[in-house]
Amino acid sequence: MLGRAGRAYVDLDGIAVLPSFEAGSRSSRHQLFEQLVARSRRQRLVSGFAQLIFELGERLGRKLGVRSDQLLEYVLNQRDVWDDVRLSPGETSESDEELERTLDEYLADLDVAILSLVDPLDAASDDVATLLDDVLRDSLWKRTLAHVTDSLQTLQRELLLSRAEWLWRRATAIQRMACFYAGLGRGAGVFLYDHLDELAQVLADFHAAVGRDDAEEVARLAVALAARVMQQPFFALRKLPGDWQSVLGEWVKGTALADVLKGKRAKERQSIQAFVHEGVIFRLVWAAEAVRVQAIATNHALAPALGDGPAFALTYGVPSIPAGLLCQMGFASRVGAVWVARELAAPFTDLAGLRTWLRKHSAVLSRLDFWDSDDHRLLWMSGVSKAGTDYPRRWERKEHVVAAKWDGTSPPQGTPIRILPGEGGVVSLCTPDLTPLGLARLPFAPDGVALEGEASDSGQVLVRSFGPV
Repeated sequence: MLGRAGRAYVDLDGIAVLPSFEAGSRSSRHQLFEQLVARSRRQRLVSGFAQLIFELGERLGRKLGVRSDQLLEYVLNQRDVWDDVRLSPGETSESDEELERTLDEYLADLDVAILSLVDPLDAASDDVATLLDDVLRDSLWKRTLAHVTDSLQTLQRELLLSRAEWLWRRATAIQRMACFYAGLGRGAGVFLYDHLDELAQVLADFHAAVGRDDAEEVARLAVALAARVMQQPFFALRKLPGDWQSVLGEWVKGTALADVLKGKRAKERQSIQAFVHEGVIFRLVWAAEAVRVQAIATNHALAPALGDGPAFALTYGVPSIPAGLLCQMGFASRVGAVWVARELAAPFTDLAGLRTWLRKHSAVLSRLDFWDSDDHRLLWMSGVSKAGTDYPRRWERKEHVVAAKWDGTSPPQGTPIRILPGEGGVVSLCTPDLTPLGLARLPFAPDGVALEGEASDSGQVLVRSFGPV
């Protein structure tokens, strides 16, 4: 797809470049590329917003037992269709589990879309339809609907307006703002807002415990947070491990996941891993950050005490910010990150502090006898030690005259030379159209450096470099 970048309705195509280095196949490649462009022009871009509502309408009809040709009339006659108990997660059978999950996700996506479109969010309910019409007047959604039947156009608009009006009836202005700031639908967003005082206190204590590297308290508060937010289905998995509290506690304390899984049956191991990756790293982190965003947006009294400690602990499975930053920097061992942060009493709380700490302890960290595990040292050398360079770095222009090994006669002095880096500092010397001329070895590593050159006297090459010092 060639994207448009420019004036709406005027600049319809982006610019595409097809590099072609083999002269023999250039013509056939260009022909294939022209065919690809021609086929792409016959495609029609469809609004994702329209697809969302179409999909929601299909699922809505199935859940309510209404035929597609009768759904419009049903929606028009049922002012509170979204309150129907048949749409409630609690009324779902096990065989219908996947459908219910998808319906909830689509409803949440539609809520987020509506809250993102309507401005201001404290507008009167009578103005919502007009505000939506105005913002969508020249949208891709409107253009997509022009290609469907009149009945489908009407169904799309009525589903959208029905849900928007329901949102305005079922949530206050401040609740709608809380949902908008957290990027959540009405169900999950209002749930967090209604429990904001309690959740903010848990998160404030959680952040303080992470700051102290109090692993036991971090584990206790992580479980307390999960127990509260998982009352809302959006933040919970349908099938939790039987000992999920113990799993979560060990995760944030930095216990190796292999130790947590030891002795478990295959099905239990799968359930635990799904809980950690989906339930903790994704859903629980989202809940924690959503509470923090809502607290800040509403000027909650505890907002200044909320930090990113809980997100670090839950995401990386460590009980302290230094250990979390080491994992973020590229250290692939949670256990090793916790150990080294405690062994050297790491005090940093941001990446700048981490780099200062790395410079201070670089000699110790590179010693073979420092590490308590060969595996941890290898992971350190392949991860954090390479990623710990200071940024931004100053760039300089330099010139080097190097010997060249030409394939034939050396080109005349002043001839432009293209330089292509290879392995071990060896570079290929080429003409501007990339015809190979020879090889040379540079006295520096060319990684991340812009290179250009020209033929010098005595068969040498003048290499100009521009890159980090």
